[in-house]
Amino acid sequence: MTTWVPRKNVKKMNVRFQKMTYPGERIRVVGSILEKKDDHRVVGEVQAMNQDGEVKVKGTFECELPTK
Repeated sequence: MTTWVPRKNVKKMNVRFQKMTYPGERIRVVGSILEKKDDHRVVGEVQAMNQDGEVKVKGTFECELPTK
């Protein structure tokens, strides 16, 4: 997520661990924007899953987008 916006712009973040992750598993993290707000903020979701598609971590976030 912090590759999308600077860490200081992350205003809220909630995550929940779903399953154990074991050595050797390949983890892929994906995210999407759920809502765009008027004040240059976005709400989104992220999840980390292994090579079999098992969700290991799931969460939501709210970020303030940098302005030019």
